[in-house]
Amino acid sequence: MARKSLWPEIEKRLPEIAKWAKAGIWEKDMAANLGIALATFNVYKNKYSALSDVLKNGRRPLIKKLENNLLKMAFGYKITEKKEYTTIDKDGNKVTNIEKFTKEVGPSLGATCFALKNFDSDHFQDNPAMAKIKKLEYELKKKMAEKDLW
Repeated sequence: MARKSLWPEIEKRLPEIAKWAKAGIWEKDMAANLGIALATFNVYKNKYSALSDVLKNGRRPLIKKLENNLLKMAFGYKITEKKEYTTIDKDGNKVTNIEKFTKEVGPSLGATCFALKNFDSDHFQDNPAMAKIKKLEYELKKKMAEKDLW
């Protein structure tokens, strides 16, 4: 006998799932929170566009924030730090001193490489020769498929 689908119960929790996606919760943890196996979660994700859309749209702000942080790391940035300390003056009174200073964080080579490889992969790759071979291979397979030689 086939097991009853849990999708109707999962569907009711789509707003909650959207919040989890926005918070960056892993899918295996979402499945556990819903009381289903990760495999079942993946089946529902592939079968029901409502779930896959909720996950995609829920992650969009998180992805945008990560992209912005990546670019910030790639270009370098400045931060303002505040140091607060208390001293006692010559009259015995407590005096709170606050020092503010700006610190410059230099660009990260790793973030720069990662950003270039992902944002301009036509010009920046680990192995351009291999990429060219893969592109030619793709074109050949495409032609073979068109001629039913595949």
